[in-house]
Amino acid sequence: PGESVKNDHIGRCLNVNHVNIGVKDIEFEANYGSSDAIRTTNASGMKLRRLKIHEAGSTVPTTAGDGIDIEGGSNMLVEDCEIFECLSGSWAVQMDSHGIVAGNFTNLTIRRCAIYRNSGDCIQADPDRDAWDNLVVEGCDLWTGPLPTSRAGWTTGQIPGENAFDSKTPAASSLSQSFTFRDCTVHGFSSGWIGNQAA
Repeated sequence: PGESVKNDHIGRCLNVNHVNIGVKDIEFEANYGSSDAIRTTNASGMKLRRLKIHEAGSTVPTTAGDGIDIEGGSNMLVEDCEIFECLSGSWAVQMDSHGIVAGNFTNLTIRRCAIYRNSGDCIQADPDRDAWDNLVVEGCDLWTGPLPTSRAGWTTGQIPGENAFDSKTPAASSLSQSFTFRDCTVHGFSSGWIGNQAA
């Protein structure tokens, strides 16, 4: 109690490959090590709370990484997290590093998170166009703006980011790909890296 815990690592900081895992009150700094900071696989019942996640992504132009990459699972929670400056590529070379990317899931809640200044979307579901359903995003602050310092192939003042939310769906699926946003603040998605940048 009262102490802070920091996982300062080059690349992947945490893999979660089991059900009912809880992680809270840790800072994850991935140092642009060409990987996701946190990667989960079929982690049903997972709860990630009060995490600070930054510098996922890559300084190598052809690789990327996300703050949290969720693949499979159900009934998962990401709550009170700060996910920022996950960057890949450069202003001239587009490479996505999303704040949170999730696929092949049901019942994922993202609550009271600040997700900002990432070179991909703040939240994306699902890049592989797998079936997914019931994403709830509530009380979150999703934004982009000028970088305060140069880092990972980006220079001070450049505005990274694609969209606050991007949904990908399969051509045919038995699931509905439903999502709910409530009480969120979204800002800064204009005059940025891509021409169709949007909330």
